[in-house]
Amino acid sequence: ALANDKNNGLLIVASDSKKGLGISALHMPNEDFDTTAGLDYGGKIKKAYRTDGIPEGNSSKHINDIKEQNLVQLNIDLDQRGVGGDDSWWAMPQKEYQMNSNEKHSYGFYMIPFEKGSTGGFIKLSKQYSSQNIK
Repeated sequence: ALANDKNNGLLIVASDSKKGLGISALHMPNEDFDTTAGLDYGGKIKKAYRTDGIPEGNSSKHINDIKEQNLVQLNIDLDQRGVGGDDSWWAMPQKEYQMNSNEKHSYGFYMIPFEKGSTGGFIKLSKQYSSQNIK
């Protein structure tokens, strides 16, 4: 649930409670995390390694280089692949935690506006909506 200081806002509920969702809400646009031409943070992505047509740019942007803005960037995703495997520098996530690009993936969700929301109300609404697709 995202709410303002009056507890009015938006509740996001997975249409299938067994699948869930990956959700993030940030006070900056996603693009601020991309490489930025003309800025030097000490590391470079060599043009030879780029396959997306984007020119060489910084590869070591730090969180303090990204500034908050007066907005909310809401991302609603099926899942996340994970940030790493059994070590923090080389291994891929274990097979059961990977999303394979050669498989069909689908998901759904509801965006439910609310006024004067409460935790109990959110739980009741989420159960009501997510149970509609359980077979």
